[in-house]
Amino acid sequence: MDTLDTKRQEMFIRVREFGVQYAATFPAGSYGAGLFEQLGEVVENLRAHSLEQSKGRSSVRESSASKSAARDELLRRMESVSRTARVLAYNTPGLEDKFRMPRGVGDQALLTLARTFASDARPLKAEFTKRGLGADFIQELDETAGAFDSAINQKVQHRGKQVAATAAIDGLIERGLRIARELDALVRNTRPDDPPALAAWESASHVEKPTRRGRHKSSGSPEAAPAQT
Repeated sequence: MDTLDTKRQEMFIRVREFGVQYAATFPAGSYGAGLFEQLGEVVENLRAHSLEQSKGRSSVRESSASKSAARDELLRRMESVSRTARVLAYNTPGLEDKFRMPRGVGDQALLTLARTFASDARPLKAEFTKRGLGADFIQELDETAGAFDSAINQKVQHRGKQVAATAAIDGLIERGLRIARELDALVRNTRPDDPPALAAWESASHVEKPTRRGRHKSSGSPEAAPAQT
């Protein structure tokens, strides 16, 4: 969650505690009690999805590093094939073009080209191995391409989980704000002549908007999310 959503989550927790403190005003089975119960569910679900979002973000970073390492290894093996093909091209003109190294291509294009390298090298395996490449260089190139493909898929999967958790959080924040707005009207209507209760409500329901640097505004009133957003 970003800083503002974190502040809103904290507001939901305070509002839920307000409901506990003033439970006598909102007895079990009443509309108000139901709203506080729904807000409690929002709080618990936010905690769960925030954890999933954090885990997803961490997994994306980890899988990005793994994908980068796999890509570098694939490029290294492709370069050895390309370098050798340039030598073979002295006797077979045009061969260097078949094994030309890519520049600035995306992951899928690189993956396809690596597998093309392996396929095109098979008829010339003896010539490549004669010039120092290992006997299993084609198999190793295929395996390295497979590892790169797996790394790409893992990153996509982890990114998907992070995106799903973020979308769930966005929905829960909106739901929580709607409930808090309803409670704002309810609290003010049920305790209009109770300054301590209204002051407690104001304190619980305010959300301070963070500045761009993540600090609170030094002047002005904090955001009253339920009534004024």
